[in-house]
Amino acid sequence: MEREDNLNNILNGQMSSSSGLDGKMNSTNTNQTTIMEGDGSNIPPEFTAGTAPSILNTIKGEFCICEFLIGSDTLVSKQGIMYSVGLSYFTLYNVENNEYIICDIYSVKFITLPRGNMRDYMPSSPNNNNSRRNRR
Repeated sequence: MEREDNLNNILNGQMSSSSGLDGKMNSTNTNQTTIMEGDGSNIPPEFTAGTAPSILNTIKGEFCICEFLIGSDTLVSKQGIMYSVGLSYFTLYNVENNEYIICDIYSVKFITLPRGNMRDYMPSSPNNNNSRRNRR
């Protein structure tokens, strides 16, 4: 329940993006040169400026729409809140389905940060007449 409350705080702009959905601050130990992530990967305390992980780390907690190139001609779109960023992956939290999507950082081609209410960009149920798809 605490995780959902923290997510609602992020969505309402009441929590800084430096806090994760679990409410813990994302901090690094400056005495160590690497941090051991839960998946066993070593991540430097700070991403190198200008790299994809560095840029994605600045939008942590923001709603975004990511497009991935699959093969040579297929774009697949995924959307959600930027939850975490690693060296070769990032995780989106899909609010609508209450699921986490782990994404390959090397296949992402476009990331859109929509202005306004993120709910305007989310797919809605077929019974909802206010969805973007049904507007004329």
